[in-house]
Amino acid sequence: MSRGIELKSFDHEGRRRSSSVELSGSAECVRQKLDLLRRQSSEDASSALPIHSLGRVDIGARLRTTIPGNEDASCRVEACGLTLDEAARRMAEDGPNKLTPPEVEALWVRFLRTAFGGLLNILLWICVFAEVILLLVYPGQKDLVTPAILSAVILITALLQLYTEVKALSSMEALRDLQVGEAVQVVRMDAAQRCDLSVSAEDLVKGDVIFLDAGQRVPADVRIIHCSSLEVDNSTLTGETMPELRSSAAEPANMLSTEARCLAFSGTSILKGSATCVVYATGDRTFLGQIASTMKSRPPKSSLEIQIEHFVHTIARVALGVTGLVLLSDLLAPKLRSFSVPEGLLPTVTLSLMIASRRMSRLHVVVKKLDAIESLGCVSTFCSDKTGTLTAGVMQVQEVLLPFGEALEMKSFEAEVSGRKGSMEALATAGLLNNNAQVLQTSSGELDVCGSPTEVAIFKAASTMLGLSIRDAAPEQACFEIPFNSENKWMLTVHRQQNEEFPCRVVIKGAPEKILSLCKTGQDFDCKLRGLMKRGLRVVGLASRQLKAAETPETFEGAALSDCNFPVSGFDLLGFFAIEDPPRDGVKQAVMKCKDAGVKVVMVTGDHPATARAIAKCVSILGEDEEDDGKKSESFKVLEGDDLDSHLPEEDFNGLSASSQAFWQQAVQRARVFARVSPLHKRIIVQAYQFYGQDGLGDIVAMTGDGVNDAPALKQAQVGIAMGIRGTSVAQDVSCTGGGAHNTKPAMVILRNPADRPG
Repeated sequence: MSRGIELKSFDHEGRRRSSSVELSGSAECVRQKLDLLRRQSSEDASSALPIHSLGRVDIGARLRTTIPGNEDASCRVEACGLTLDEAARRMAEDGPNKLTPPEVEALWVRFLRTAFGGLLNILLWICVFAEVILLLVYPGQKDLVTPAILSAVILITALLQLYTEVKALSSMEALRDLQVGEAVQVVRMDAAQRCDLSVSAEDLVKGDVIFLDAGQRVPADVRIIHCSSLEVDNSTLTGETMPELRSSAAEPANMLSTEARCLAFSGTSILKGSATCVVYATGDRTFLGQIASTMKSRPPKSSLEIQIEHFVHTIARVALGVTGLVLLSDLLAPKLRSFSVPEGLLPTVTLSLMIASRRMSRLHVVVKKLDAIESLGCVSTFCSDKTGTLTAGVMQVQEVLLPFGEALEMKSFEAEVSGRKGSMEALATAGLLNNNAQVLQTSSGELDVCGSPTEVAIFKAASTMLGLSIRDAAPEQACFEIPFNSENKWMLTVHRQQNEEFPCRVVIKGAPEKILSLCKTGQDFDCKLRGLMKRGLRVVGLASRQLKAAETPETFEGAALSDCNFPVSGFDLLGFFAIEDPPRDGVKQAVMKCKDAGVKVVMVTGDHPATARAIAKCVSILGEDEEDDGKKSESFKVLEGDDLDSHLPEEDFNGLSASSQAFWQQAVQRARVFARVSPLHKRIIVQAYQFYGQDGLGDIVAMTGDGVNDAPALKQAQVGIAMGIRGTSVAQDVSCTGGGAHNTKPAMVILRNPADRPG
């Protein structure tokens, strides 16, 4: 009995142990599944995060490429990047790093479309067909001349139009050939061995680790993983003329990619510094490619197409009426009757447009579509980008302000320097010392200055002030430097000199208020500085200080004024450089001619409102009389993108509220400058003029620009005008003419006023 009890107890314990083991095993399985799900969800979340929010390890995992750790942050030593085989596989999978060009019709297809398309051509071919039918119906009437001449007129006219357009396209292709991409330094791996290569920009693939230096164009969309004092020029994307700082630090996931400082986009330029980057998008998948892919729709009809279509419809209605009367008369009294065909209309229009195209080519304007010539002559509103279109696209020193309050213009510099040579030389020398611009040799063998636009402008002005060539004015290497950043708003350099009492010299450059706070001057510059800034000039001040031997440390240290191990106060003010992107030569005269011809000229830019207003006044888009015509009018003279956001249409302007429609009517009537606008804003502004212009009849709008941010508006306008060599390929693809504002505006005036045409 007891044994039975013991056995029973034993069996119960065994079952209990067995169930405990099973339970722990099940728990372990559940734990492993949870870990797996957690890892998968973590990977999914990581893959959903934008590239600018990831660290080095996550970037490598996302792009399936090798990125070394922080011990080789610049990727200059260890093997990294893609293997050669993987790069070849990705090239075969994704294709070369270039934008897909717009589809080009075969010549024979274009000829057939030109010869047999359009209502007028169809009408003429119907006449030819009718003549042939008449020959069969009335065999005795052998009139072969009329159908033969009609056919020859149509075909010859089509050939002439085809020849002109193909010639224009070849000219545009020649402009694009001048924008051939340069070689890029890339690192790849071959059997775990590092391979430093120089490849064409088209051969880059996603995951490549590349190196970029000042003066280079960014060949693809890249994530910066290491950089040194990096500044980029994003003007082709944003319209901003000022350089933008870049860093390798990750940004918040909710930040827009266009605002992330750890990204650089295809088509932009490196102005200063160097960077190690990882390619994350190529070709059509880049930001530039995405903009290009949104513009596949057919452009709006030109005014000539609309007028000819209306004319042909009228002729067709008259012809149908006459045909009915002739048929009725034939039924009542059968007789052979003649009819008239406007066969001279087609060659007359084509030859007139060809002559106008040749005249425009003398003004360096290339016409891609012949009917754009007539539209250009009918333009009632001319919208223009600012940076690189109305302006030269190059920062230049316009004035120099000396310590004693004297302001000198650079244009008349040589005539005014007598008696001021000492202070001029001190300011110019400091401008060359505290400067990171580089003198590089171009592919043509000439020397050019590369770097931040501000520093390049100061370098060129200082070399002119000292009478030095670019080669002789190359800046000296500083023994210590605190680079410029957006928080400090100054840059400091220390230079050794052959002087026992003062062995070193400190030069500081930056915002006027920062420089003046460090100087021992009692003079008030506020009034003169405000006057310069009100004109849209960017003012940069310079000051210097001699360091005595007792003040000079063996090793200079510090990253801010508060932690430097040498004196950073009591500077001597040297002066100020006033810098701007000046208007192009001839732009003001072109604007005045447009106004005299009854054309409204409007500036549409992504730049700062104060800068846009200053340039608009300089080129007479904003006149003095327009500044004083009431507060309500003035509020509409210069509009910002923020002012437009609450009035943007979802599809078209028909669905807008009454207040938004009133806003756009006022904007179209009064606004002359649109600043801080995006590519979407630019397109909608063009649409607004086409919808509300001329008291609701609609304006014929011409848009000119050179950047990717101008492309949607160029596509929307009846006449899109891309800049020449400077214009991006996207802007050139969607435009119908090529040249520039200073060339196209005189051409437009000539088309409107035949008496002004050159012989």
